Amino acid sequence: METRPPAGPTTGQFLHGLLFIAAIGVLGIVAGAFALANATCACTTPPDLIIVNQSHAVASVDWETAGLLGTPLLRSGGHIDAAACEVSSWNLDPGNVTTTVGSRTATRTAHFTVTGGMDRPARFLLIDAQGQISDSLADWPPGTDNTTTCP
Repeated sequence: METRPPAGPTTGQFLHGLLFIAAIGVLGIVAGAFALANATCACTTPPDLIIVNQSHAVASVDWETAGLLGTPLLRSGGHIDAAACEVSSWNLDPGNVTTTVGSRTATRTAHFTVTGGMDRPARFLLIDAQGQISDSLADWPPGTDNTTTCP
């Protein structure tokens, strides 16, 4: 009795396999594009943190959210710079946030909660001309607005 090697896939099976792989790839690219746009575009939500920097030096801002049940699991954070003589604002991930702001002469840690939605309140920090950093404020620092520059 003669044995024959198994036959390979038919042309139709081969084309269906390629179509399936291409569909998965396109879905992955679309999902990745939406995720990237959501992560990088803060154009639809109000800022969560606003730094009014009246000093002539860039200030550093490190922020971190609490993880799941107080653990490091699913925690997020990052580092951003507050430009000298400008008002800088950022969107942060929702949750309990800890920020540490550092100028040339001072460091201040602030704790606040970022909520979801369009009506979420911003937190404000003022860095005065001498580099002193205010406590976290619920409104614009007195005597400042979004056009504040160095005195």
